[in-house]
Amino acid sequence: MRQFGRLIMKKLVLGVMMSMCLVGVANAEIIGVENFEYPDGAVAGLDGGELWMWNNLVQDHTNDKSAWEVLWGNVVLQGQSLYTHGGGAVRHYGSNLFDAAFRASGVVYYSVLFTSVSGPDWGGISGYDFDNERIFFGMPGSQGDVKRFGVDQGPGYWLSDIPIELGREYHLICAIDFDGDQVRMWVDPDADDWDNGAADNSADIRRDYFGTNWNTGVRLASGGNCKWDNLVVATDFWDVVPKVARNPYPASGQKSVPLEVMLSWEPALDPDDPESPNPAITAHRLYTNFDDPDDPNLYFVAEIPNTGERVEYGPFSLATDTIYSWRVDQALPDVNDISGAVWQFETILSVPVIEDQPPYQVVEQGETAVFSVGVDSMSPPTYQWYKYVDGIDDIELADGASIAGSQTDTLSIHNAQLDDEGAYYCVVSNASGVPVPSEQALLGIQRRIAYWPFEDNSVQSVVPGSPATNVYGQPAFDSGAVGDAMVFRAGLDMLYTDPNETSYFDICNYSMSVACWVKTTTAQTWNPFVARHGEGNQGWQLRQGSMAGRPTFTTRQTGNDDGTRGNRTIADGNWHYVVGTFDGSIKKLYIDGVLSRFYSVDTGQMLRDGDEVSGMIGKTEMPVAIAGRVTGEPGELIFEYWNVVGARYDEVEIYNYALDAETIAQNYADITGQSICPEQPLYDLNNDCVVDLNDFALLASEWLMDSLLQPNL
Repeated sequence: MRQFGRLIMKKLVLGVMMSMCLVGVANAEIIGVENFEYPDGAVAGLDGGELWMWNNLVQDHTNDKSAWEVLWGNVVLQGQSLYTHGGGAVRHYGSNLFDAAFRASGVVYYSVLFTSVSGPDWGGISGYDFDNERIFFGMPGSQGDVKRFGVDQGPGYWLSDIPIELGREYHLICAIDFDGDQVRMWVDPDADDWDNGAADNSADIRRDYFGTNWNTGVRLASGGNCKWDNLVVATDFWDVVPKVARNPYPASGQKSVPLEVMLSWEPALDPDDPESPNPAITAHRLYTNFDDPDDPNLYFVAEIPNTGERVEYGPFSLATDTIYSWRVDQALPDVNDISGAVWQFETILSVPVIEDQPPYQVVEQGETAVFSVGVDSMSPPTYQWYKYVDGIDDIELADGASIAGSQTDTLSIHNAQLDDEGAYYCVVSNASGVPVPSEQALLGIQRRIAYWPFEDNSVQSVVPGSPATNVYGQPAFDSGAVGDAMVFRAGLDMLYTDPNETSYFDICNYSMSVACWVKTTTAQTWNPFVARHGEGNQGWQLRQGSMAGRPTFTTRQTGNDDGTRGNRTIADGNWHYVVGTFDGSIKKLYIDGVLSRFYSVDTGQMLRDGDEVSGMIGKTEMPVAIAGRVTGEPGELIFEYWNVVGARYDEVEIYNYALDAETIAQNYADITGQSICPEQPLYDLNNDCVVDLNDFALLASEWLMDSLLQPNL
């Protein structure tokens, strides 16, 4: 459960938690605890902390104790924390790695405090397999300016929508679940988070993981300067989740909180019984910054006796447009308080709040496009819609022949034409006098927006208005699937569109199809056919996938980013028609006019015929490339020529909507001159793509035929 403000977590919190959890070591499920309570200096060879004697064969602490090993670079202790700066260190669960190893079974949890101090590059906590890193949790590299938390199990990584603030401390809990075939991560979890396995958990990031590796230790490492503290390794989520006051109202991160508020919360749970409140708690100590919300410090307000029931305190009178912070510490007899998480909430805004942004529209020419906003406002709102030009001379819309609702919450554009394409937004105002603009929503006319037939010795797209195409290397023309094609040499040649007109393809972030004819004998992994960046949480790629020669359609930031690989190879020296479609909820892959389906190797049953996705494809400012991939930043393009496989390409197309199966099959049939059955009917017994009397005759010929074998008695 993430909090949108600062999370203060002191060593005292986990120190108290560990002292409670470590009672009765024989029954413990904690593998090791490391608070880095050493003098400043080198960490190599130090073996402090609690436990680190895990024997996974007997599920107990009977191994010899392990010590820290520096793997490379700059790793130092300072102020009872560990700092890595272009370096990394590993600590194994016990000194005998074979006895300590999780052998592709069980669940391992990591809990650590992580801070990206300076020079943000990459930094994370990793599961180690003897001398090899296997799973990385934290801040993957190659993200650009905005860093987000993610998981990397190689090749490729998945990013969350949680940005990383430089200098802020985060509590990370990570799980490697061999039994559930999943890896997952929580960012700033609290006492209301849970983990009941792969199918039932509150993780912020969760991804399938089918690794069969072993797991012997934990690595802390970074490229930039990162700080680490309070490391815990355990086999149970309950041993790493904070045991503090929980379930607050207002909830942490809650917005539009009323101006008169009664605070409430539940006591921390019993470390020995996760179903009951901690009976040792004597009182709740409330701290807030309600008198001065700009003050980052919290001040004591009241002590409330503990009854074991939900606690209320208040009411408080608050101001509009303000973020408030509060915390509840749990008082225990004869020990320090259990310091709670800092909860934050935001009160009702006096300015209008746009709760529902206008959706994108891709409509057929002549249809009506409809944009709308949902608004919450303390006073009556007013609306004005605009068509974006440059942010300065944007066009204020007025009702007319094709425009309706320009000053309402719903804008309609009737008889939409190519001239209407572009971005639209609404400015909402109220009595506060502060106008609030909505997000921009794109309007596209359903069509093919780029097409490279490679005829007449031209590398250009023939769609009017599409960006110019540039040449990298020396690709050549030759015969194609139809007419001419382009031949690209391995590691040398590619095409890419004008880097100054990349926004032309932004409509494809919402829905798209990409298609090409490709002929190659080179079976490799992760090599692009047609790509718009497609790495680092940006863009998309139609490419060879995780199994050499089999295509896949990669869409970043959509979930199932790399998608299901194709059900057969295309690297056989023949021409193949490969198509990827994406509509914001599902993406599909077609090979030679037929939907690529994934079947169970055990039962033969179809498991899926597409991949569920959500949202839009990650934004990028990179151009579209054919045969290769262009990454980098505007003005500093990186031409990834090393990813180019030797191949011929023909009839490359990009659409701003998802083609249907019939259209794709028809395109294939038109090029090849062959009939095609895009989907076999259920009762088509003679495989001619039609259910008729011939199929009935086949059925009748075996009607009531008894094929049962009887036992010999």
